[in-house]
Amino acid sequence: MEERRKKPRIGSLNLTHFCCYDEAGKLLKQGLGRTINVSESGILLEIHGDMPLDQPVTLTIGLEEELVDVNGTIIHHQQMGDGCFRCGVQFDPLDPGARAVVQKFIACFNAR
Repeated sequence: MEERRKKPRIGSLNLTHFCCYDEAGKLLKQGLGRTINVSESGILLEIHGDMPLDQPVTLTIGLEEELVDVNGTIIHHQQMGDGCFRCGVQFDPLDPGARAVVQKFIACFNAR
């Protein structure tokens, strides 16, 4: 199978707070989840319950000792059983501070 990702992903479990919104900006769902993998362009997020596709989300991701706030869009989801879903989130363009933290986290992981 051909790799379609533009950036490599690293397996990493990180606590994440999420908020999902509709097109009008109304909060649809919020809660806690965990990342399954992380890249500079997005994450795979595991949560309890589903989130609709193509909806905007805000995330606060704990990467080691730092919290990173990012915005993104749900681009795919898959039911895993027991009410758990894995949702692919593509990041909106990251601000320089968030990008630096994500890049530092990935570099530290790759150095191990």
